[in-house]
Amino acid sequence: MSNIRKTIVSNCEKKFLTKSLGDWVRIDGRAFDEFRKIDINFGKDWGCCFVSLGKNEVSCEVQVPKSSRPSEGILNINIELNPIAAPNFEAGRQSDLSVQLNRLLEKCIKDSKAVDLESLCIKANEKVWAFRVDVNVLNHEGNILDCASVAALTALAHFRRPDVTCDGEEFIVHTYQQRDPIPTVIHHYPVCITYAIFDGGYD
Repeated sequence: MSNIRKTIVSNCEKKFLTKSLGDWVRIDGRAFDEFRKIDINFGKDWGCCFVSLGKNEVSCEVQVPKSSRPSEGILNINIELNPIAAPNFEAGRQSDLSVQLNRLLEKCIKDSKAVDLESLCIKANEKVWAFRVDVNVLNHEGNILDCASVAALTALAHFRRPDVTCDGEEFIVHTYQQRDPIPTVIHHYPVCITYAIFDGGYD
């Protein structure tokens, strides 16, 4: 059984939406093929950004929690649906929607090999970087996935990891003051775009 509380739409709202669709009119004045206005702001730390897509608001942060042992780096993506974003989101519980969004984001960014994971290798079969991308939905007005994908890619592109040198068996992680940080290698920028089809696509 789904943990998502469905939004109740009254008959008046249904009639209004149906008529608006028939008249090719959006409530916010946009054309049917017009994208929401996008705005991107960066935080004070590398890999931190805030993205708004219309009234949707998402924050994203890239962290380096630990090193692991394969020859490719690790990229983990996590999306949080906060109750402040919408009244139907529940705190502390992973809903079906959050699981679905997480999978779609991973397909978009990880499965498309947008990030060069081999560049995150410090020493083959010994040490690699592990990136964790935390996406927090701050306000939900539709198109969460679109906004989240832009935020995740922006945070990854903005992030800088410390430089590392290897002296025998010793690994030295240099501070940003000692050496210039290294940007994330991104091959391409796959952005999600959602759309809806009403009445089978017929007028």
